[in-house]
Amino acid sequence: MDKKIFFEQLKAVHNISLTEQQYNGIVNTEGKHLLLACPGSGKTTVMVIKTAYLINVIGVLPYKILSITFSKAAAGDMKIRYTKLFGEHYMMPEFLTIHGFCYKLMKRYLVINNMKKENIDGKNSRNDSKNKVLGIIYERIFRRKAPEAFLVEIASAISYIKNFMLSWEDFDEYQFNIRFLKEIFIEYERYKEQYNYYDYDDMLLIGYRILASDNKLLIKLRKQFLYIQVDEAQDNSKIQNELIKLLTSEKSNLFMVADDDQTIYEFRGAYPDGVLKFKETYSGAIIHLMEQNFRSSKNIVDISNLFIQKNQNRYYKKLTTQNPSNNPIQIIKLKSTENQYEYAIKQITDKTNLSKVAFLFRNNYSAILIAHKLEEAGLNFFVKSYYQEFFNHFVVNDVKAFLLFSIRNETEYFEKIYYKNFASISKYHFERGKVNCRKRQSIIKDILHNDKLSASQRHKLIELKKQFKILAKKQVPQALLFIRKELGYERWVKSLDRSGDGSMEGINNIWRTLEAIAKGSLDFYDFINRIDRLQISLKAACIRPINNAIHLTTLHGSKGLEFDTVFMVDLDQGVIPSSEAVEGTQELEAERRLFYVGMTRAKYNLFLLSTSHDEGKRSLFVKEVEMILQHLQENI
Repeated sequence: MDKKIFFEQLKAVHNISLTEQQYNGIVNTEGKHLLLACPGSGKTTVMVIKTAYLINVIGVLPYKILSITFSKAAAGDMKIRYTKLFGEHYMMPEFLTIHGFCYKLMKRYLVINNMKKENIDGKNSRNDSKNKVLGIIYERIFRRKAPEAFLVEIASAISYIKNFMLSWEDFDEYQFNIRFLKEIFIEYERYKEQYNYYDYDDMLLIGYRILASDNKLLIKLRKQFLYIQVDEAQDNSKIQNELIKLLTSEKSNLFMVADDDQTIYEFRGAYPDGVLKFKETYSGAIIHLMEQNFRSSKNIVDISNLFIQKNQNRYYKKLTTQNPSNNPIQIIKLKSTENQYEYAIKQITDKTNLSKVAFLFRNNYSAILIAHKLEEAGLNFFVKSYYQEFFNHFVVNDVKAFLLFSIRNETEYFEKIYYKNFASISKYHFERGKVNCRKRQSIIKDILHNDKLSASQRHKLIELKKQFKILAKKQVPQALLFIRKELGYERWVKSLDRSGDGSMEGINNIWRTLEAIAKGSLDFYDFINRIDRLQISLKAACIRPINNAIHLTTLHGSKGLEFDTVFMVDLDQGVIPSSEAVEGTQELEAERRLFYVGMTRAKYNLFLLSTSHDEGKRSLFVKEVEMILQHLQENI
């Protein structure tokens, strides 16, 4: 098809008019090209049109195009868009994730070598074999049951190690802050090898090793895939970049779409240098820009553009738009976390389309309290995850056990907490008391009947019994404080070694959430019921989403989404940027990119909410936005 006719049909049939930058991204097909696409610039549309352009104007056969996307959802979205635009008249190419591509390589290799391997990850990420294996290894090393937080953290660390292709020599340079990580990793790999398992990240490693060792296959694939397209390239890990480099020969035509300002998955192994050093990697490479934002109002675009320019380690780009200005960005300072959410809810009127509203937050646990407040207000909400980690966290379960034991005096609750408050009760003493408890129905009293207790232990137990009687009479907020301080639970939590039980920052977030739920609770039962109802509501909002519902998501999870109104909440120093991010460091630039992603989700209304009047505690990034706003107002 003639080039002119192709673009004329695009406009006539689908009413798509391209900017000059978009057009250049599509028609430059030969050689190595990096397209830097700013937020809302239409990168997916460009990638879909470019694919059709290759097939129908250049005459490339679909099977000679390798289109790589970041996720299954992105691959599915691209296929739907392609079908919508060209499906009835054009040949259909294949859109794959890089894991999907590597799985095909691995499957072929296993068949040829008459081998079998099973996926250890399974379908349910919370209850799969991988978590069970890691839990067994944990118990073997630490001699206690693995907390859920550990399973999430160690799985993430293992994934990072593989995606960064770390060797044992440089392993310790990456401070995972998890004791015995190397031993756990070795045991996990040994288990998989013994039982012929592979995990999600192994697909990449196996795919890479196959290509690196089978030159005949590599040459064949290079000849087949003359055109390689990579979407969301800023999210690629080191091994993903190495795979693409292997597949790309001097004769290959490579087209990568990325935005270095939206590199936010470094904690998962994303490798920024894959984009930042594109010209060094591929000789003769050309870099293109797509800077026009079609999503957001002018005031949001202008401020976001100036905000991200504070980062140094980036390609220079100027985010622009032809959209008019809308409501100014609102920077709101409130006394407490709950006040933030209550303020945001008051901005939502009866006429508001809830599906076009989002709450964005840094920490997962923020969703729990936001959901609680939305439920109280009778507003529907949607979540991608129902945050099972919170409801299964040992702190939440321990608090329930403390409260229930104080009013019900049942052994099953005491069994969960007897060793967590420095009462010096050994497992031996507990088990002896447990045997007799069936008769007297008072576990502490039965332990006191043990003649092998020392005077000190006996005194502590008597005091503990008195303390539980005091606890039973308290209101819920005071009861939580009593558990932490008077019963010694906080000291026990702090005494835990850093073995994956969860950072103190995360645990403090849990306490804040519990304290907020406690404020409106009538008694211990009502408090526990509120937590249980929240779990049910969040699960229902995840499994059976309602169309007209407010979107709750982390800043990381918001990438690629857009909303009319965005509330960015909990914007405090130590949250975003995190306490680890120091001025002038790569970590601070990474945090600034995350904040930028959040800002650029908003189309018309953007609210930045923080919880303190104390300037030292407000987010550095909120202050930076304030300074930009002030500068713009002074220069009107």
